[in-house]
Amino acid sequence: MELDVIGLDGKVKGKVEVSDEIFNQEYNNDLVYKVLVAELANLRQGTSSTKTRGEVRGGGRKPWRQKGTGRARHGSIRSPIWVGGGIAHGPKPRDYSQKVPKKMKRKAFFVILSAKTREKDLIVVEDFSLQSYKTREFVKVFGNVLKMIDKGFGLLVLPSVDRNIVLSSRNLPFLKTSVFNNLNVRDVFYSSKIIFTESSIKNYENMYLEKVK
Repeated sequence: MELDVIGLDGKVKGKVEVSDEIFNQEYNNDLVYKVLVAELANLRQGTSSTKTRGEVRGGGRKPWRQKGTGRARHGSIRSPIWVGGGIAHGPKPRDYSQKVPKKMKRKAFFVILSAKTREKDLIVVEDFSLQSYKTREFVKVFGNVLKMIDKGFGLLVLPSVDRNIVLSSRNLPFLKTSVFNNLNVRDVFYSSKIIFTESSIKNYENMYLEKVK
């Protein structure tokens, strides 16, 4: 299939041929859900910890006798119902990570990118570079493309780490930059617009094409 290549002036400059194996897949909601949940779970640290009544210091002596005081019976001031007591069924350190097969994750990328392509939310722009890392210069050069991001945030995919582009765009709250071989499902899924440069989309395609075959 062919995609339009947008120039920095916002006008169509030409066409680029992309593989149907990557950018024209049928959407699979269950697959995307499983991979996205796994990726979000892998971000969790799992370091939350609370003390049970047996781990809180003190409380070894019965606060008052069992009968005859008119008060409720208690055996320890570290009971969960006491202020300063232990926590019942509280969190303990655990591993939230989930393993996802490589082929499943790869397929999820293709499915999401295909959906973005059909919805006209995947944009290919001509390659560009900056002479310095100033946000003002980035907006001046890339401003016409930025106008295509209606809401949410855009994901700019680069063919390699370009220091000037990364530093000059990081102050823009609605734009995130990434290299083609460092994408994650979370950013691709939640981006309102995915902006590939002409070189980055060919690099991304070549990276997976042999594996797909």
